[in-house]
Amino acid sequence: MSNKEESPLDRILTALRSEETFTRVVEAIKASGTKKRENTVEAMAKSFVGDAIKQVSDTGLEGHKNLAECTPASVVGAVEKLASWGIPPNHVTQEGWLTGRFQKSLNAMICVAIPGVRGLERLLVQHGAESIKALAIRRQDHFECIEGTEERVVFKRNLLADAQKPNDIIGACAMIKMRDGRTQITTVPLNERDLATKAGRMTLDAAACYRAQRPAMRSAMRSLIGESEAIRKMMEYDHENRIFAEDEQQQLPAPKLAIPKAVGIAPAALESVQSGEAASPNPQEPVVPTEVVEEKKQGLSEAAIARLSELMNVKTGPESRSPNTPMWRINEGAFQQLADWARKGKSPQSEGDKVFITAIAEAEAILKQEGVSFPEARTEVRRRAELSENQQEPAAAVRI
Repeated sequence: MSNKEESPLDRILTALRSEETFTRVVEAIKASGTKKRENTVEAMAKSFVGDAIKQVSDTGLEGHKNLAECTPASVVGAVEKLASWGIPPNHVTQEGWLTGRFQKSLNAMICVAIPGVRGLERLLVQHGAESIKALAIRRQDHFECIEGTEERVVFKRNLLADAQKPNDIIGACAMIKMRDGRTQITTVPLNERDLATKAGRMTLDAAACYRAQRPAMRSAMRSLIGESEAIRKMMEYDHENRIFAEDEQQQLPAPKLAIPKAVGIAPAALESVQSGEAASPNPQEPVVPTEVVEEKKQGLSEAAIARLSELMNVKTGPESRSPNTPMWRINEGAFQQLADWARKGKSPQSEGDKVFITAIAEAEAILKQEGVSFPEARTEVRRRAELSENQQEPAAAVRI
């Protein structure tokens, strides 16, 4: 017998190769509502486990170190969770991801199941989507999102782009057509410099499409909760683990982009957190407007931080589509849409949401006065909250 101690990665791989894991994955696939034969289900389970082993073993994968530090039980649980949605943990095809997150209550790294764009596409096509399209928008392209009873997109790619002018990616658009005739359109402004750091093995255009597809698919799936057990389970898991919030993190403040935020099957501002970043100049030849540089240097005043800390704790009403959600949990796209509602005098039916919209309007006024973006302000408020917690001092800041 070897005295060599088994590494954390080896323990995870051993757990994945066990008969117990295979049995659990088989049962999860059956519970997803599949009507496939027994031998087909077993073949799927074998493939799912093999994909998970490859993903855990891929040392070139971004976040591999965190994944290798996860507890074996949580990795097996994440694979089982993906199987219950009918999504393989295949990171090469971008169907399903295993991601490590540190959980304070357990003082350990826990593995979380994250459905990829291809996995979500597979699920939507099975349960109501007729077509799913996405496109990357460059600075010299012509793009319009026409809002109304029948939303539509007008897009013309500039094939004769002026090489002397910036033509970086400034946004993306995803369009999902449902079999019942509804159309889900989501547009997100993007920062190409930030996009390049998160693209991984994807091209910039593919990464841009990915950033628009995820929030569009999430909104579309919310309308199908009552029609699919797998989708219902995924939405419940998202409520607990915020699996669709990955693209919202680490947003960079940048000049505002005149692209419509989101047009959906239903008013999506209070029901979904969509990824949204403002545009940036060409990454090779960065031309940052002088006023933007001055805004970033100025930052938030202490009085503004104190008031924003209070406003960002204001929650949506209990009757909202996304009840009791604090302001700091929404992203810039939802914030801008709600602020637009406030400016136009739209009055929500719920009293709780009226209070929320009022807080949004006040927060927007403060941000304009201070010259900072919503993501930048939210990051600063959350940073102050963490400092207050570490110093064990009472504070009115956001509680994370």
